Amino acid sequence: AIGFTPDMLGESPGKDRWPVLAYSARSTARMHGRVKLILALVALVVVLIVGLAALIETDAEAIRRVTNDCRLALLDGDVEGILVHLAGDAEFEQRGRKEPLAPVVRRRVEQERRRIQGISLRLRDDIEVDGDVAHATWRTFVRLRPGEKFPGARFDVRVEYRRESDGWKVRRVELSTP
Repeated sequence: AIGFTPDMLGESPGKDRWPVLAYSARSTARMHGRVKLILALVALVVVLIVGLAALIETDAEAIRRVTNDCRLALLDGDVEGILVHLAGDAEFEQRGRKEPLAPVVRRRVEQERRRIQGISLRLRDDIEVDGDVAHATWRTFVRLRPGEKFPGARFDVRVEYRRESDGWKVRRVELSTP
């Protein structure tokens, strides 16, 4: 360990000691400046990474958004708000019977929109994404308005999604009772 004695602060005891101490003070100031610059750069990189992560939507988030947009459009009776999220070849299946999904959406939204009070969706399992295809099963409860025969209906909706050039689209919907 190097110690400083009072005689080192006055006159230089030797020609090599004082210049070394002066150089050390200057290099220490430069080092602190570099450390501050490096810390500022690291902080900037962290902020950029966190900011970009907040802007990037994951596949699962995009699929949840599409599903929720369809739910809200159904509640509003907005057929077009649902159709924009359907793939061109989307199909509907219930009790083994398959048919194109778009006509089913048009028919059911017109028939049911005045009866539906609310729709609750809960993901039963994780959203399974495999390349450009994803699957999710939603536990669904449709609350009907007062005055209807039943308060609502509970069923599972198995949905297949497909990634297209403009985002995730609903490719297939299968209804089943839990």
